[in-house]
Amino acid sequence: MNRYNRIMLIYIISLLWLLTAFYAGYKKPAYSLPFLISLQLLVPYTIKFNLGISMNIFNLSVMLFMVLSYRNIHKGQKCITDITRFLKLYFIYVVLYSFAAYVGVYPMSEYIQNMILFFFEFIGMAYCLSYVYVDRKSIRYFNIAILIASVIIIVYGIINYVLKFNAYVFFVSSVDNVGLDGANFFMEEQRGFINGRVSSTFLHPLQLGQAALILFTYILYEFRKKINIIIYSILLIGMFAMCVLCGSRSAIFPLVVSVLFYLRFLKMRVMVKYISIAAIAIAVYYPTMSHNVQNTIKAMIFVWDEKASEKADIHGSSISMRTNQYENALGVVRDNPLFGFGKGYVDRHGQEHKEMLGYESFVLKEIVDGGVIGLLAFIVFYFSLYKAFLRQTKKSVERARIHSQWMSFLISISLTGITYSFFSMFLVFSFISYYSMLNTRQQQTK
Repeated sequence: MNRYNRIMLIYIISLLWLLTAFYAGYKKPAYSLPFLISLQLLVPYTIKFNLGISMNIFNLSVMLFMVLSYRNIHKGQKCITDITRFLKLYFIYVVLYSFAAYVGVYPMSEYIQNMILFFFEFIGMAYCLSYVYVDRKSIRYFNIAILIASVIIIVYGIINYVLKFNAYVFFVSSVDNVGLDGANFFMEEQRGFINGRVSSTFLHPLQLGQAALILFTYILYEFRKKINIIIYSILLIGMFAMCVLCGSRSAIFPLVVSVLFYLRFLKMRVMVKYISIAAIAIAVYYPTMSHNVQNTIKAMIFVWDEKASEKADIHGSSISMRTNQYENALGVVRDNPLFGFGKGYVDRHGQEHKEMLGYESFVLKEIVDGGVIGLLAFIVFYFSLYKAFLRQTKKSVERARIHSQWMSFLISISLTGITYSFFSMFLVFSFISYYSMLNTRQQQTK
């Protein structure tokens, strides 16, 4: 199959999937979510459509859901309070400070495109889900999609590691006419005992790590009493394996934090049982592991320990490297340290500052895009949404679920940044978690 036919096949499948999502959600928007989340998890962002502005599959998913949700929004009946207020305030702030930064410096067409993309990547999906009630049946369909997508990600990730080649991503990369796709480039990298970093259905190992973290936390709580314990355990172990095989410590450490929140809010006897089993397993198996494996485990969990990284021969990001990047970020915006260059600057012009090395933290990106004030604004925005979801909880296990989701994701984006529209995808899982808890409560009171 030549390149043109490959491109046509990829785009036809993507369009058919979007049309199926539209058909499923025409009368009930929530029914489109299983199709849209599957696209985001299984189709790389390199699939783009030019609609006057280049939009990837993530952006198109959000736009489609907004169209389907129009009637619900028009009725004005919110399903969750506070969220829309924070979304509006943050959007208005970003639009205003970005306009002030862009005017007279960059074309207004670039500013408008950046604001549209910002809306799709941070605001649109959450705004719609504030008005679209997701009932038990819709959540069941969503969970089936997550189950299938998770199995595909895990199985294909393992195949990647065994074969040391990502055929799927190489195939999709032909859309951009890339000679050597990034996913297979990382298959040649070694970190500790991990010989090759996998990316499964994603273009980059860091994307797999962040997606696996989101899925692990969702499965940990949502599937706890809904599926067979063996399948449940396999899914969790599989997602943990993806976090390990992606070779990113930024996926392992927040995953551990997520589990700790889960244990913290369990009944004491159950928590003691799980901790005892883990302690016995560590005491039995850890001494039998090679020094290379032991050092890698230490380096993966204790991300701040640079000596452990050196022993494991892991040369990724370190605390000293991050410190230098923060200093470099302030140097980049030294002419306007308070408000930066405007939202979207890093995505379009960030490569001009080689010293930033990929902006692998939301802190770095926000400083350059929005300055110190912009960074503070995002932190306030994040914790406002975090608290808004937390206020909806009634039980300890519900609070544990929100803490696990929001704290683990915060740690993840602090260490690797926000990958494309992953913030929007994270909010989808947050809303589905909220509606699932709400439906469970309503069912128990009947």
